Amino acid sequence: KGGEGTTYAWNHVGADYAHVDGDGGPGYFTKYDPLKVTFDPNGGVLKPGDEYTLITVDEPVGKLPVPTLDGHVFDGWFTAPSGGEKVTEATVVETEVTFYAQWTSAPAGQCVVTFDPVDGTVDIRVFVRDTYQNARIEVGKDEQPLAVELSDGTTMKGTVVYENTNDVGYVNFNVDSRTSLSNALAVADVMRDGTLDCLAPETTPHITLKGRLAVDPKHAKENDLSGTVAFERGSLFSVPLRNADGAFRFKGSDVTLTNVVAQAPRGGSVSGNAHISIPDFKQERASFAVNVSCRDVTLTDIAETFHVDSGNRSGKITADLTLTGPLATNVVSRLGGKGHIECREGHLAQMNLFAGLTDYLARKVPGISGVVNLTGGTMDYVMTNGVAYVSSVKVEGDLFSIQGRGVYDIPHDNLDFTVRVTFTKKESVLGRLSTPIRLPFGLLSKMLLDFRIQGSVDNPTWTYNKNLMDRLK
Repeated sequence: KGGEGTTYAWNHVGADYAHVDGDGGPGYFTKYDPLKVTFDPNGGVLKPGDEYTLITVDEPVGKLPVPTLDGHVFDGWFTAPSGGEKVTEATVVETEVTFYAQWTSAPAGQCVVTFDPVDGTVDIRVFVRDTYQNARIEVGKDEQPLAVELSDGTTMKGTVVYENTNDVGYVNFNVDSRTSLSNALAVADVMRDGTLDCLAPETTPHITLKGRLAVDPKHAKENDLSGTVAFERGSLFSVPLRNADGAFRFKGSDVTLTNVVAQAPRGGSVSGNAHISIPDFKQERASFAVNVSCRDVTLTDIAETFHVDSGNRSGKITADLTLTGPLATNVVSRLGGKGHIECREGHLAQMNLFAGLTDYLARKVPGISGVVNLTGGTMDYVMTNGVAYVSSVKVEGDLFSIQGRGVYDIPHDNLDFTVRVTFTKKESVLGRLSTPIRLPFGLLSKMLLDFRIQGSVDNPTWTYNKNLMDRLK
């Protein structure tokens, strides 16, 4: 009674009815009308749909949701944000009410993974041999693996067996998970110090793992855990990937990634492998070695990955690269490696890197900038301590080509190259048609221009060799 918007004050008058007084006057509700019980996560997060439940008067609240809060342990539901009485599944509700989650900060160095209640088997065996107490705890069976849903809605399935023999403990895994990498590492209690931050799935990964880990780091050399990881979107060593798939092995204190295949965001393929070494599990001593092959990856993707200008962003890259370095701070200044890079179908003359040459030619021959283009090129280099020593770089267009060598200091974004510009590439049509444009230069097709390139990649200075310019007078 009372209609929509009526406010009621409740009091009981019998087993089947509740008397209410409100704006619409006195009335009666049967005890079978639903009551709304609201759950306030108190800073945490609930799964969608767990924010409230509907029950009837004088009935237990029933199953309670499980919220999560980073860095905290869930203490339960209470009748107040702090203090109050603890709520259980047997708590009887007589009126609409709000229950509040309460939390305790997790101890330093620990990661909390919250599971929803699950049904399964746990086999615990303890026995004594001499002065040692040995134990085996088996969660789930191979023939009947334990399936759990984490509080964030992701899942894990499999078996985990803890064995302690003569005070030496190991954990054996046979797990198939569709949860975050951080959750998977927390369950395995391994490499939660940021060592694997180089692998960053943005979507929930599919991870399988099988093998064993030593409980005591003193026995880490006996670690042997292998599996696969796949995700729809993410990155590896800051390289953006789509539909990535690969295998891994955690042996001793080293991690190896093999058979990694993926797509670049705008097309093209990426493949390779990586090795991460973590001596004595000391993150400050961790290092990596990566081999990457790219096929027909867009220049745009490459430019965005390394935060450099790419002209009008057309062009495709094929490359074979090797990179080595530490996983600690100051990574760039300690990078090593080598590589071969090819670009085709590009508009490289529009890149800031070549603006100095284009401007110089435009000053000498009005109108030439309209036909200048550099469509492709190659580069070979070796790198030590973040400095790339380029033994050969060649960039070609229909009107002229560039060849040179030099050094690029990556940490300081500083180029120092010498290059030679040769007019007309082979017998291109544009090269033949450009003869009238070249007239102010005399027989420019037979001339060479030498330049020194210095400065940053996005704003370099092109300085010509004046001795050679005498030929143009």
